[in-house]
Amino acid sequence: MERGMPLDWGLRLAERRLYKHNMPSQQREVLRKLLNKAKNTAFGQYYEFRRLLQSSDPVVAFQERVPIHDYNLLFEKWWHRTLAGEANVCWPGKVKFFALSSGTSNAASKRIPITPDMFSALRRNAFGLFATFPAFHIPGKTYTRSWLGIGGSSSLQKVDDHFEGYLSGINTKKRPFWSRGYFKPGNEIGGISDFDERTKLIAAKAPEWDIGVVIGIPHWVLITLEYILEYHSLNSIKEIWPDLRLFVSGGTDYRPYRKAINKLIGQPLIYLNTYIASEGFIGHQTSPASFDLQMLMDAGIFFEFIPFEDRHLAHNRDFLTPERICTIEEVVANKDYALVMSTCSGAWRYLLGDVVRFTDPGQGLFRITGRTKYYLNLCSEHLTGDNTNEAIRRTELDLKISIPEYTVVPVQKDRYIGHHWYVETDAKVSPELLRSTLDYHLRRLNDDYHTERNSRLSIELQIVEPNTFYQWQKARGQHNGQSKVPRVIRGELLADWLAYIGSTISPNRG
Repeated sequence: MERGMPLDWGLRLAERRLYKHNMPSQQREVLRKLLNKAKNTAFGQYYEFRRLLQSSDPVVAFQERVPIHDYNLLFEKWWHRTLAGEANVCWPGKVKFFALSSGTSNAASKRIPITPDMFSALRRNAFGLFATFPAFHIPGKTYTRSWLGIGGSSSLQKVDDHFEGYLSGINTKKRPFWSRGYFKPGNEIGGISDFDERTKLIAAKAPEWDIGVVIGIPHWVLITLEYILEYHSLNSIKEIWPDLRLFVSGGTDYRPYRKAINKLIGQPLIYLNTYIASEGFIGHQTSPASFDLQMLMDAGIFFEFIPFEDRHLAHNRDFLTPERICTIEEVVANKDYALVMSTCSGAWRYLLGDVVRFTDPGQGLFRITGRTKYYLNLCSEHLTGDNTNEAIRRTELDLKISIPEYTVVPVQKDRYIGHHWYVETDAKVSPELLRSTLDYHLRRLNDDYHTERNSRLSIELQIVEPNTFYQWQKARGQHNGQSKVPRVIRGELLADWLAYIGSTISPNRG
């Protein structure tokens, strides 16, 4: 059989999966199925799922009966039993796989149950992702070449009677048959836990592969591509991978990295953004004309949305007792919401920690605007991750430079209130020019920020050397290809950051 045929066949199957647009109906049906499937579990019996199903409005009954949970609360009350090997706790059966969640603040510590039903949902959503390829005008020779996945180790650790590992590694064991053989670097290299060692072997093998698609978190993809260039003394990646045209990004906004990655490749790539967490496949981009993501309403997840108000900003646990929570039919455009999920892995009314904003609620189109704990609001500036990412992108364009990484430290001491930026770039640019250009774009993007900048809010900026954030992650034990650079640093993490760069916050108020 010709090499491209199995993947072409998979793509044709994916194209048959049409999006339905009666999203409220889809979501009600998803919740009904979740409740019905879990009604005999310990969680389902405790919260009387059978009675909820008999209600005239199961959605309202569900919201009134079941409380909001964050990870710690759900684990303390229920998931610790699942991890200990008990069956039928929050989902039918015994859970054999747990995904380690790297996050942005600590070493991998969360263990998220992954059930057979979640595997089925992930596969179904992968078909939906492939169905978008024609809209992106991706050449057939691109997606029928090999796909290089750059992420966490694919090896799984056996603990008692279950396996633990990154979701990418768990998925490696559950790939559809038609896609097997296309993915690099393969199990032997991909299973190496040390990121440096794994990257060296990827670089050594790179010329032997014919890569058309790269998949991964942009930060780690950028580091890997830089290493391949250095290892083989290349001018650009296209010298060895001429058909590399597609980057499937996940975990974070690719836009701050796009300029740097295109430079390394030697030609512009097609970017396709996905939103996949350890807790489930939430959405993906469906059109190259818009950065908006399509929320997947019929894929084993029931979504709820807590209006992201100022009163929630001090402590994440304030979200556990919200005054109001919305379903998809109640959300409005251009308003921020904290995302809550109930899933076919036994996560019930689970506060994910991400903030989303719908651009077109009727079509389920949205953007990720940040994390609940990374929102900047010292003096009513209401600055979101979406604002900071876009300001960085515009600054890059204005100054014709590349800024692959950055973070912001909020500073409030005595009467001083300010944002201290740490920006990574190899460009020869003065910190003051970079600061003023960035500030200009932040003002244009956010009226509240502009107002506060004219009164109380200061902004300072420090340029750090290339690979500073990478080396910091390595020093913290998050040198894994999976974790993300925090866009806002505060609390205990701040002391670690300042100790690493050998600096203290002493803003120049002038």
